Amino acid sequence: MKDFTNFTVYNLEVMSLLVYGILSENTVNLNHIAESLPYWAQNSSLYKRFIRFFDKKMDLRGVGLFLLRRFLWLLFQRFKKIKLYLIIDRHEWHYGRKVNNLLTVMIYEPRLGIGIPIQVLDLNSRGNSSFLERELVLEEIYNILRDYLGRDLVELEVLGDREFIGEEWEEYTGKRFGNYTLRVRRDYEVKEGRRVGEIFEDMCRGEVRDIRRDGWRIVIKRLESSSDRRDECLALVTLDMESDAEEIIDRYRARWWIERMFFNMESNGFKISETHFRDSSKVEMLFYVMAICYYISEVVGKVLEKIGEEGRRSVFLRGVRKLKRLLRGILVREVEKIWEILLEYERKLRNDLVFALVAKGVQ
Repeated sequence: MKDFTNFTVYNLEVMSLLVYGILSENTVNLNHIAESLPYWAQNSSLYKRFIRFFDKKMDLRGVGLFLLRRFLWLLFQRFKKIKLYLIIDRHEWHYGRKVNNLLTVMIYEPRLGIGIPIQVLDLNSRGNSSFLERELVLEEIYNILRDYLGRDLVELEVLGDREFIGEEWEEYTGKRFGNYTLRVRRDYEVKEGRRVGEIFEDMCRGEVRDIRRDGWRIVIKRLESSSDRRDECLALVTLDMESDAEEIIDRYRARWWIERMFFNMESNGFKISETHFRDSSKVEMLFYVMAICYYISEVVGKVLEKIGEEGRRSVFLRGVRKLKRLLRGILVREVEKIWEILLEYERKLRNDLVFALVAKGVQ
């Protein structure tokens, strides 16, 4: 992580305590974590350490880039070439008058079924993001992925909902990442003044239309059922000129992984809305600490799925519940050993042995 952050030993220690507390208590409420951890210092002293850590307002984007590097390393132990989805979306909640509006980027690998958040930007206001804000969170990701894309080791596709459209945005994602599949609104112009909405009105339920232009295409489907009448129109613009229309629609379903991630960050896992931070820098710092927790939970959950533990829960829930039981039986002073064990496993992982080795550590 030193290659991506300027952390001191003190900062790493505090962040390790936060990771331990979030995973063992399933909350980001600092008071609750400080009161619950079996730490040698007084609870009030530990809480003050947490507050001082966030008062530094450090830029922790390097943490997300570190997780991306680790994730890629893990994938290349199993696959020679990988398919990745880069999913972008926003998550908004309110704390008093403060609007927390997080523009978030997630990386998802479909064969393993693992996705992790890697970049975040608090827009500090309501409403959609701008092109410059999206470019800010994606550019550093591109700098890491550029070599893999150039050597044809990674096939990447950007997925986004109806907010993420526009000529400048589409041109940027196409040039940087090679392909995108973006959902567009009904007023999106298809050809010769005809818009998506006009074409949609002439379609039957379940019908799919595939309209191709010079270098791009738009796939429109009238959904057979929907809880919201406005969502019956599924229109996707993409640079993929080879795949079948239904295949493009099927791939777009991967976008829902970021919605699951937001749900896991909130109700299912870490209760992000319980934070009382009003400062955007602190909210972003907290999110990156949670991203580490999310990565660990996904990896451990996948191991448990492989060996058949924890029932029929999602990968994330398997990992979260196992870690909660595991960490509550370990003294906080052993947290650094957990990191060392995790890194040691990553060095030894080879092909299918990845799951067997990690499973041995979490049983």
